[in-house]
Amino acid sequence: MIRKSLYRFFLVVGVLFLLPTTSLVASERVALVIGNSAYQNVPSLPNPKNDATDLSEKLEALGFDVTLLEDLNKPEFERGLRRFSRNVPRAEMALIFFAGHGIGHRGQSWLIPVEAELTYEEDVELEAISAKQLLDIAGRAQGLGLVILDSCRNNSFKMETTEGSVNRSISRGLARIEPSGDTLLWYAAEHGKVAADGSGRNSPFTAALLKQLDVPGLELDKLFREVTKEVRRATHRKQSPAQYGSRAEDFYFLLGRSIPTKLHSIKEVEKNLELTRADHQKIQETLKTFGFFQGEANGILDKHTRLAIRRWQKDLKIAVSGYLDADSFSSLASAEAEFQNRLSQSCDEGELHACSELGLWFESW
Repeated sequence: MIRKSLYRFFLVVGVLFLLPTTSLVASERVALVIGNSAYQNVPSLPNPKNDATDLSEKLEALGFDVTLLEDLNKPEFERGLRRFSRNVPRAEMALIFFAGHGIGHRGQSWLIPVEAELTYEEDVELEAISAKQLLDIAGRAQGLGLVILDSCRNNSFKMETTEGSVNRSISRGLARIEPSGDTLLWYAAEHGKVAADGSGRNSPFTAALLKQLDVPGLELDKLFREVTKEVRRATHRKQSPAQYGSRAEDFYFLLGRSIPTKLHSIKEVEKNLELTRADHQKIQETLKTFGFFQGEANGILDKHTRLAIRRWQKDLKIAVSGYLDADSFSSLASAEAEFQNRLSQSCDEGELHACSELGLWFESW
């Protein structure tokens, strides 16, 4: 009992003194960024390719492994999603961005490939890509999934039903969708509303997003609120972004304090610590002491050790990644030292349980 009760106390104390303001830093961030401009059967859109190019560069600077795709027909779109989906289950955070034409149809949102004709209402499900498919893929990430659609731009597709009647199932904007799990959906405009393509290099939404991604220390909800204010201001309140879904953890694109020229993934940060195998063993033994790790302390940080680190981080409500930076490594070592000192003090004061626990602790080392 003393081990379980004491470790929580000293872990909290250690983190309060040693950790700065922390965020959910992804062990691996992956992004699929798509910009469709060169539509073949309706007027082209000037900005989606610019939006995709600029956002991909920004995300790479923020530590994302980015796949940039442009002007996709449907087979290319499907192939891109399929290849990207293979990397998502290993990622802590997965982001999918699409800029281009999109429509609402029968309560669902659909993204339009560049060769689509959409002559008839019934063609939508055959020629377009369901936004739900993107949500399903992003939702497979270990942590947060985020789908961003700057795709409810006014379009020139004039569809009829095959019976020749006026089409009433196609909405001007995208349909409302509520994602499940730790997955968020961002629309450039509210469901049923049209988003502006913009007269500058970027759409109003993407321009605001690019600007806010450079602000350090913005938690995701705050970042989206700032984007919303910027879009409303730029469009004279004609356009208002919308967010759907919920999540359990905080997330920061950029850590607080300073803006680095390139934010490496936490995986690279841990590698730069140049921890020895003895350091790895100490990490494993410490995690065993606190009940998060049951395996052998062999100095190999395998998937079981990574899971133990994640459990420790989640229990403490700090950066959930499975990897350690300098602060979290120090806090883990400090908590172990504080735990030992407390046991020693209690044992000196004659507490037999503390002496027994201390003996077990030394035996494990």
